[in-house]
Amino acid sequence: MNLRILPGLAFLTILLTALVVCPVSQRSIHAQSTSYGGERGRNAGSWDGIWSTNYGQMDLAQDDNIVVGRYEENNGILSGTVNGRILTFTWEVDPDVDFDSEGIGEFTLSEDGESFDGIWQYKNGGQEFDWDGVKLGPREISASRAGVEYCFWAGSWTTDLGVIAFDQDINESTVTGEFITIGTYGTFTAAAEGWHLYCDWETEYMSGTCRFEMDDDLGSFSGTMEYDTDADDEVWDGTFLSSSIREDFTGLWVSDWGDMNVVQDRLTGVFVCTIADGEIDEWAGEIMVSGNVVGNVCTFYWIIETRRESIDGRAVITMSETGDSFTGAWAELGGAGESGKLTGRLL
Repeated sequence: MNLRILPGLAFLTILLTALVVCPVSQRSIHAQSTSYGGERGRNAGSWDGIWSTNYGQMDLAQDDNIVVGRYEENNGILSGTVNGRILTFTWEVDPDVDFDSEGIGEFTLSEDGESFDGIWQYKNGGQEFDWDGVKLGPREISASRAGVEYCFWAGSWTTDLGVIAFDQDINESTVTGEFITIGTYGTFTAAAEGWHLYCDWETEYMSGTCRFEMDDDLGSFSGTMEYDTDADDEVWDGTFLSSSIREDFTGLWVSDWGDMNVVQDRLTGVFVCTIADGEIDEWAGEIMVSGNVVGNVCTFYWIIETRRESIDGRAVITMSETGDSFTGAWAELGGAGESGKLTGRLL
């Protein structure tokens, strides 16, 4: 995170109430003036506010135990979760400025809530660096939606017509995406402007346009879908799926059960894999796995086909902060109720 002072003071006026809580893929408002926000999370001792740090001014917004924010150096963004007075987070800066553009960190809030001590590291670990700050005060609150250049739509949304996943660079108004509606897969190309998103969409058999408007809470939108045919327009409203981004377990993992070649659906988070020559405790055979990912946790059902019988059960695994390992446990359903640990590392 090499220091680079941003030109002008425009960055410092971006107020982080206009963020949907979303670790790793933060949802921000790029504003030329003050941004809209609410009172949630602004209780005494919260992380919500403007901070002076050794990496420049930092604006944080807190909603329940989720914190997101921006800081001055290299147009950085961070997001994380609060446990007591400790904020554990991931950070990201402009990759064009710093080759090592991602990492992790931890802040500890003082008892009076007016300062913090912390450390940060690059994504792959290594040396720890100090990151300390003092609270300057609360963020301004303004009900005006004027002056907003565009919203940040990246992430997964549940809607009237199925699940949507948007991709968007934090510094760009161009948006792409994909969706599943009534069993049909489709894609978007779109442009964010102010509080709106103007889209062209298409599936294998149909195409059209849609217009979404972000709500004040930045966690929902309202919109309509229009067809290129004479079909009637449809309401297309959505809500952000989760306050945490779903991690991707896709890849080849070396685990206690054997090599797990995981495939995860980007839209739904469905997690599947087959271990041809697997082994669970004293059972050996083909293991089939299917489950769902929320945040960095995958909960799944497993069944192992041995030469003599089928045994099934449940398991929960949690991805590490570095994304290259997981830890968890499994349990048999029925039978003797056997259980054990399940760990793995990414090849």
